[in-house]
Amino acid sequence: MKNYHLYFYLLLVLTTCTKPKNVQISGAFYPDSTDHIYIYALNYFTNNDGDLIIDSINIQADKSFFYALRQELPKLLYLSTTKVTPPTVKFLKDHPEAYYFSFCSNYYSNGVYLYSDPGNSISINWIKNDGSKDSIIYGSTNGDTQQFLRDFYVKVGNEEFDEELRIDGGFKKLNPKKAFELIHLAKEKMKVYACDKMPQNASTRFKNYIGTEIELGSLNQFLNWYEYVYSENLAKDFKSKSLPKLYTDCYENAILKNWDTNSIEFYKFVEKYITFKINLEKGSFKEYYSSEDLKTQQAANLPNENIRNLYLSKYR
Repeated sequence: MKNYHLYFYLLLVLTTCTKPKNVQISGAFYPDSTDHIYIYALNYFTNNDGDLIIDSINIQADKSFFYALRQELPKLLYLSTTKVTPPTVKFLKDHPEAYYFSFCSNYYSNGVYLYSDPGNSISINWIKNDGSKDSIIYGSTNGDTQQFLRDFYVKVGNEEFDEELRIDGGFKKLNPKKAFELIHLAKEKMKVYACDKMPQNASTRFKNYIGTEIELGSLNQFLNWYEYVYSENLAKDFKSKSLPKLYTDCYENAILKNWDTNSIEFYKFVEKYITFKINLEKGSFKEYYSSEDLKTQQAANLPNENIRNLYLSKYR
């Protein structure tokens, strides 16, 4: 099995000497329902929708389109035929209290999402199907990576990490260590799938992105389970300042690692961590705080400077 921690380390080395390069997006669009495609960069750490839209692409008379994007770091792009906020971003903006909800795999597996590395060329044939899933056929250049991304989210949607913790639409009450082991087994199974199916030409950055989605996706689901099933216990534990080590280690260990900041699971974990620290300070347990002041005060103390600046940029 490939070592995702090695990918995280290599990502840091690569990003210290990165220079802007063009990302070329080209292909064909059918039928005649639109003459523009809008390109968005998915950024969950902004409250300004204007920060998301990069540009629009004109569709030519022969149905072809082409765009060259100057890019320094990897981005997760969203392509749309309408000028609207990407659905995952819109959901979190409209329902900020639901930030900790499960994977957004249905969005990612149905929409046109592209992982763009500087220097990439991405070719797609896009057939718009009103009322059903669009047909996307990727070209040979970088196509395997983009198809894997789409297939990965279908897989995640079919095999949630917390399946073994659920019963009759709710959660089972298990020993936390047992629940953690079950989540770990599901995570390892998904990592095996990712390693087996990962295209040979996939970049280290892309592998880091998938690794982040798996590692933090599974951790977020474990914490969701824990905070639902043991909410009354946690309320007492926060008040008495005597939290279980397994629970606190999940937060304090993960916040120190180097994750791909394009990942929605990374965003969700940072929000959870900020909430965890507010709970510690207040001696109470809540899953969501609306106060920007409380959040920014805690964010100012985040141990990782890059994460700290990224989170605070949301409220500037």
